[in-house]
Amino acid sequence: MEDRIRDYKGKNIIVSYSPRRCVHAGECTARLARVFDTSRHPWVKPDDADAQEIAEVVMRCPTGALHFTRLDGGGPEQIPDHNEITLVADGPLYLSGDIELIAPDGSLYLKDTRVALCRCGESKFNPFCDETHTQAGFKDFGQLCDPQIFLVPRFTQSANQALRVRFYPNDSYLIEGPFTLVGANGTQVEQAESGSFCSCGASTAKPFCDGSHMDHTS
Repeated sequence: MEDRIRDYKGKNIIVSYSPRRCVHAGECTARLARVFDTSRHPWVKPDDADAQEIAEVVMRCPTGALHFTRLDGGGPEQIPDHNEITLVADGPLYLSGDIELIAPDGSLYLKDTRVALCRCGESKFNPFCDETHTQAGFKDFGQLCDPQIFLVPRFTQSANQALRVRFYPNDSYLIEGPFTLVGANGTQVEQAESGSFCSCGASTAKPFCDGSHMDHTS
């Protein structure tokens, strides 16, 4: 995956930033404005706060656009022991946990703890959200539409098990592994094991795939 990562190095921590994966969720600027301030250059000043404080804020970035490397002997980024998929109203899928993105050819595309996946089908950087949904007029309340129909239940939840996401252009996301699904209103479906999620924006059963992409490609 080609991405122009920018590193902002301080005395005790390096903050890495991927412009391609940023959707301006605002967690960093709202929680630690003296370090993260988009009105200045450079916009990240890692010496303006304690390294641990910066690390905690970085881990709140829902897209994985921000990561850190400690230089002071502090601990590295931790992989969450629970996988979660959160629906954003009129926006992307936020994934957190032990995430493995699998390319159409079966190769490992990305391994990360936080990812924002496009749901409108218009992103220039698929499978990542690039905020095109705001111009495309994508609308979805982020409600859980009959999840028992579209999800395979899981009866035991194993910690530290990867969530494998297979993506296909103008098709769907096939997600396998234990996860909790969270609607935009906070409604949750616990201990799902697999499901097919819409990535083209056309499904009438959002967030799940209902095969509508086949009408667009035929």
